[in-house]
Amino acid sequence: MREDLSEGGECTFAVTAGGQPAMAEVRLGYPEREQRCQAATGEVPAPSSLHYAIFQIPAEQALALDLN
Repeated sequence: MREDLSEGGECTFAVTAGGQPAMAEVRLGYPEREQRCQAATGEVPAPSSLHYAIFQIPAEQALALDLN
């Protein structure tokens, strides 16, 4: 996850494995709801109220997961 702290900046996520985009089940938790999607990249709406972010990837992709 990366957040651009300049005015109007966005917060985004990107999941990669072996240097390539990797699809993941993404769960973003907010006080009143949870947002779910299947994606390798995307925007994180309202990052200041985000309580948690969970990224689940298939086991075969986890061996090559990039954590930077």
